[in-house]
Amino acid sequence: MYKYLLAFLCLLLAGCIGPLSTQGQNFNPMKVHLVDKLNGSYLFRGNEPLTGEGKDRKFAYAELISEINQRLKQEGYKQLEAGDFELVDISLLNRVADDHDLKIEKAFFEKNPDMGRFINCSLFSVLCG
Repeated sequence: MYKYLLAFLCLLLAGCIGPLSTQGQNFNPMKVHLVDKLNGSYLFRGNEPLTGEGKDRKFAYAELISEINQRLKQEGYKQLEAGDFELVDISLLNRVADDHDLKIEKAFFEKNPDMGRFINCSLFSVLCG
């Protein structure tokens, strides 16, 4: 069983119209913040954890974990070690406006189930999954 449950909550403004879309946005380490800690579990928020453009766009797993560890260190908490935590990526992206980026994020976790899991819970949807 995992020692820590790490929930990364991507608080994104996602909408059905262009200006609210986050598509094409790159991971910004300055937007990663520790929101809460309970019994060895951490809740973080940040922006969309993707980097690159077009066909080179990818999930920024290493960059994300590195930034999470920086935040934990700043707060005086033990840093995460590989295999010692589960990353739960909760995305609020909208499937209509941000479908391309959602597919990239979802595909990463389908190919790497040992690195965590992905949940899409659109701001405009009642259902998550």
